[in-house]
Amino acid sequence: MNPRGEYASTAPKRRKLQLLLRGNRYVPIKELADKMNITTKQIRVLIDDIEKKDSVDIDRKRTSFSGFRIYDENFSGIPDFDWDEIQIINKEVSNNEAIQQQTKNKLLKLVFYHFKDNSDNGLIILIRKAINNNTKIVVEEYHGRSEIKKNITLNPVHLDEKNKKVYCFDENLKINKQYNLERIFGLIVTKDKITKDAKWEPEKAKKDIFGFQQKGEPIKLKLQLSIFAHSLLLRQFPYMEKYLMLEEKPHRRYILDIEVFDIQPIARFITGLLDEVKILDSDVAKKLIKEYIEQRVFKVFDEKLK
Repeated sequence: MNPRGEYASTAPKRRKLQLLLRGNRYVPIKELADKMNITTKQIRVLIDDIEKKDSVDIDRKRTSFSGFRIYDENFSGIPDFDWDEIQIINKEVSNNEAIQQQTKNKLLKLVFYHFKDNSDNGLIILIRKAINNNTKIVVEEYHGRSEIKKNITLNPVHLDEKNKKVYCFDENLKINKQYNLERIFGLIVTKDKITKDAKWEPEKAKKDIFGFQQKGEPIKLKLQLSIFAHSLLLRQFPYMEKYLMLEEKPHRRYILDIEVFDIQPIARFITGLLDEVKILDSDVAKKLIKEYIEQRVFKVFDEKLK
């Protein structure tokens, strides 16, 4: 690779490093290497390129450790977006056919994680208005874990104290279901009154350890995990450690014995580790995991190859 091409290929790493360096704090080189997942030698090469080729000044601090910074007292990382900005970004990103759907979801999630509601407008104001007036809402687009739903009519009954989730009464299931505000794109407050059965019952808003709300009977799940699967599980779900039991004989394995309300999170985990995980119980869990793999893996895989 020629020098110019090699320099161009490091552009994403240089941009990330500049973000880590901006501020008024000197960042130790080891911390930079850990966050970038590269060596300290590679960090020094990138810093040299940023200074000489990108023409960006980098301050150095040489004491007991090497520290670097790009001084910017006003830099605060990723900015917050107000509701109007989010609406514009959502429309432009969603309508851009050149952007892959996976990339769209990442961009929109990033923007919504940095949504700053103000007292004059926003999703929260609309939801509060609907709850106060006992009227239904229409969510124009909701990005769920497995699919995007459009134009769904809901009975809002409770907004949590952190303004992160709204609990809505499901007329068909006769239960309250939670909806994350960060996944809602476009909302209309209607004049239709909510059903008389819609009410907030905190004691019925039960959730499993993955955050899924109860929709019916809990699913009993008992797994035997290899050392490798155990390590990956804790990396993805650190809080699961207290639910794991070590089984020394005949082989060193871990047992996970829990109840869940939705099979999706653990089914996704098992899918990539079929040789490392054994499903011990229950028949219902085995059936649901099999259906998940058939529908979400085999079917999608076949469609991708057409």
